[in-house]
Amino acid sequence: MELKEHKGLYFKAPNGPTPWLCYVDDQWHDVSGPTVAISNNGPWLAKKACDGEGILMSTRWALSSYLESGALQEIKFEHPLAITQHADMAVYLLYQKQRYLVPKVKAAVDFLLRG
Repeated sequence: MELKEHKGLYFKAPNGPTPWLCYVDDQWHDVSGPTVAISNNGPWLAKKACDGEGILMSTRWALSSYLESGALQEIKFEHPLAITQHADMAVYLLYQKQRYLVPKVKAAVDFLLRG
C-alpha cells in the first residue's frame, strides 16, 4: 500500500476523480496518493507525469507513445489496480453496420478492437 505515499495525477470522470483501488485479501482498498492535479485532459496529465510531477494511471493505448519512447515507465504491482469495484464495467462501441464500411470508421473500430 506504499502507493499512498506517492503524488497522484488523476483523471476526472463525470463522478469526480478516478481513485486508485486495489483488491487484496477479499477487500477493496483505496490506495490513492496525495493529489497533485485532476483533469479530464489526458495529454496534459501525461505531460505532467513526463515532467515527474506524479504518478498517472491511464490506459496503455493512451500512453503508448510515451511508453515506447521511454518518457514514461509502466509500474507493475503484485495486485492490479482498478478505478472501480465493478468488474463488469466496460467500454462499448455502437455504430451503424453500413457505416462501418466508411474507411475512417473502420479504422477506429479496428484500432479499438486491437486494444
